[in-house]
Amino acid sequence: MTSRSPILERAWAWPAEYWGVVAVVLAGLWIRVAGLSEYWLSPDEGIYYSALTYGSFRDFWAEVAAHAHPPLYYLVLRGAGALTWDFVTLRLLSAVSGAVAIWAMWAVGRELGGEGRAGRVSGFVTAGLVAFSAPAIVLSQVIRPYALLTALIALALLGLLRYRRTPRASLLAGYAAFSAAAMLTHFSALMAWCVCAILIVADRLSGRMRGRDFTRLLGASVVPAVVFATLLVQHLARMRQSAYASAMLGPGGWLEQQMVGSPADAWRVLAEFQVFSVPAAFAGGAAVLFVGGVVGVALVEDDRALPILAGVAIGGSLLASALGLYPFGQSRHSAWLVPFALPVFGWVAGRLLTRLRDGRAVWIVALAAVALVALAPGPWSDPSAADPAWAEEKVLRRAEVAQLVGGALAPDAEPRTVLMSQQPYYMLMPLYADARDDARRAPNSGVFSFRYGSRQIVVGEYWDWGRSEEMYGDLRSMSAAAPWAFPEAESEFVLVAGGWGSSLFFDLSELVEAGVLSRDQRIVGETPGGGRLLRIVAAVVDRAAFQEADRP
Repeated sequence: MTSRSPILERAWAWPAEYWGVVAVVLAGLWIRVAGLSEYWLSPDEGIYYSALTYGSFRDFWAEVAAHAHPPLYYLVLRGAGALTWDFVTLRLLSAVSGAVAIWAMWAVGRELGGEGRAGRVSGFVTAGLVAFSAPAIVLSQVIRPYALLTALIALALLGLLRYRRTPRASLLAGYAAFSAAAMLTHFSALMAWCVCAILIVADRLSGRMRGRDFTRLLGASVVPAVVFATLLVQHLARMRQSAYASAMLGPGGWLEQQMVGSPADAWRVLAEFQVFSVPAAFAGGAAVLFVGGVVGVALVEDDRALPILAGVAIGGSLLASALGLYPFGQSRHSAWLVPFALPVFGWVAGRLLTRLRDGRAVWIVALAAVALVALAPGPWSDPSAADPAWAEEKVLRRAEVAQLVGGALAPDAEPRTVLMSQQPYYMLMPLYADARDDARRAPNSGVFSFRYGSRQIVVGEYWDWGRSEEMYGDLRSMSAAAPWAFPEAESEFVLVAGGWGSSLFFDLSELVEAGVLSRDQRIVGETPGGGRLLRIVAAVVDRAAFQEADRP
């Protein structure tokens, strides 16, 4: 008779709670993997894809240094790129990170939910919120670092919470290692580290953590701080002074709407952030429930860990947003907050379902009333939350892009010269990854070109074309900088525009009327809320008509 292996024996002995968590994690992973192949690369995904496909490590590292995020995610992609350059397969890194985040959030929710059945319910609800969160799913389906960041912060927080309960060296090492890894993944991890540091200080002041255990915890907290200090000197200080940072955080920047300028703005961004836990129509009610939950746990529980973590994380985000330092709201930039905020909903669920008979039921009744408000859309909801920025991560379907790639952008098509700015260049990187290592660069011009089949791809190193009047100057300067890419014999060339909010896309009809464009092939993707569009167009430009229109 064959006996079961020890591993199977232990698995069969698991309580129903563990099997439930396994089911939630597998369901979340299946949802994430199921959508990986449907959409084409966004320009932002293309930035990461571009870095991993450089032939030389020196070129790879130069590209990493030129962009806004720390190097760990790039290095992980570089390692995966040794096995495959298929961008759908590379997205599995985010999908698996998302699944790890589900498990870690279950464990965090369980730690913060308290003992017994309340803690079990809290952990299960927290895991479910992450597993089926629309933005968490989207961010687990793209080549971006945010799913990994959420998982690392949740794992670091889990190590800290368990160390508070049972001081062990292994938990301390996990807290330090995962915190440092999160810092090397995204700079928003600094705020997560600050939240944890405030909890550590509060534990010391309350007498919960003292002596050698506290000293060791301080030492472990120094590790991610040193990592950040190194990044500050080597990378972040330079990036803060760059044109990229101004375009992102400065006046008129694309993150300006996620900055707080008034109390009304504070409520708006707090409500918008709730799309990480509920559908957008319920965001306002969920914000009410969140605030009520933080107050409730502070009044009911002896351990103040959850209100400190959630309150400091949200309060710090509002302050950073008000100071113009970092955005807060419905975008991917708020993913670092998920491990601190979502356990509040788990705690509320755990108390509502398990503690209606205790002596402090008045707070449970109050929370139940707040929860009822959150169950239906109403005056608390903010209609702007119906168009979440995270949805823009995936809007162009692969099948539509394939038609463009096989037609206007085919390697043996006419005309031979193809001009593009950085956004479409990054979007189309899977086509050119093998070719661009041999690029020819025009000195001091920001223009480079390379062969793709029988075609010449010419790239201007600026994010997007301007409107049509600016485009003429851009193309004129490119022609002067790289004359080898503009043979006089060709009467036409291809202009590729697109990406997030491409200005030139809106001038296509004007250029057609002027006779500049003879034909074009275009794709438009729309977000679920009908907001900003990701788009791409390959337009054939009549050279004579273009030169005529470009005359002063």
